[in-house]
Amino acid sequence: MAVRGAREKYSYISNLNPKMSFMVPNSPVVSIVIPAYNIEAYLARTLDSLLAQTYGDFEIIVVNDCSPDGLSAIAHRYAERDARIRVIDKPVNQGTMEARRTGCEAARGEYIVFCDGDDLMPADALERMLAQMDADTDMLLCGVRMLWPNGHVSYRPRVKRGRVPESRDELYEAFIRKRITWYLCAGMFRRSLFGLELVTFVGQSLNEDYMLLLQLLQFARGVRFYDAYVYDYIRTAESMTYGRPAMRKLRMELKANQWCCDFLCSRSIRVEDARWQYVQRVYHCIKDGFTRRRVLETGPVDRSLFNLRNIYRYLGFSGVMKYFFWCMVSALRFPSCRPV
Repeated sequence: MAVRGAREKYSYISNLNPKMSFMVPNSPVVSIVIPAYNIEAYLARTLDSLLAQTYGDFEIIVVNDCSPDGLSAIAHRYAERDARIRVIDKPVNQGTMEARRTGCEAARGEYIVFCDGDDLMPADALERMLAQMDADTDMLLCGVRMLWPNGHVSYRPRVKRGRVPESRDELYEAFIRKRITWYLCAGMFRRSLFGLELVTFVGQSLNEDYMLLLQLLQFARGVRFYDAYVYDYIRTAESMTYGRPAMRKLRMELKANQWCCDFLCSRSIRVEDARWQYVQRVYHCIKDGFTRRRVLETGPVDRSLFNLRNIYRYLGFSGVMKYFFWCMVSALRFPSCRPV
């Protein structure tokens, strides 16, 4: 790993994969993919922030995931004003994961950047990210600024704690242990990565970032970390990630958890870490207010992994005590969940 100076604040993992990259002639350098659903109130603000970028050789692909509100009209109005904007109207709602896949398949740029339709990007974000890319870098992962509904502002570097990984194995370990945040936004990816066989799921709009990142890490030749924030996460009450618990959210959480564990274990990638993560994430579903019975009955839960023996093994004695506590609490209170 080469570190190019403390002031630049980035680290680099190279030679992960010999796969060659490509660029389509006469195409924009960057494709910005926006999966959009029920964000009529925010889309114009997002598009304005992207059109204000100091680097102008890009295209914006708005994927309308069959949204029932008026976002399609807003997107088409912007497309009429600026030829760099394209709108894809999907006939049926398929979730964020499939919407991103649709946008990537339509992308023409050498690089892909993801932006949610209710977030913002600083005016120099593309310019700064492109300055970090080179011929051997397939993934650039940057920091974000979080803007909360109560007005609180926080900054999150991509590597939250510990040293920067120096190998693919350490990179997977850091992702699994959450020392590196999972989001696809606040990053730049070489488009050739998305020409490979990636598994996506219809209806998956939670933890889909992590599911895709696990797959992309297999093929990336170089991964670079850049501490500077290039993305504003605008948290709203309607946010899928930060909203109150719902049955639909629980189903997606359990499905993603099972798939990620199977993916890692089937490839012998950090198996013990994968099992630790699996147990912890099922445990947190109960801690978030769902009864143990509802968790076990709602989605795929491997009881050979999620059991008292493994809770003790991976979370310790205090984890077992907290597990019993949250099981009792969730059974005594009415879960704040919508049966969607």
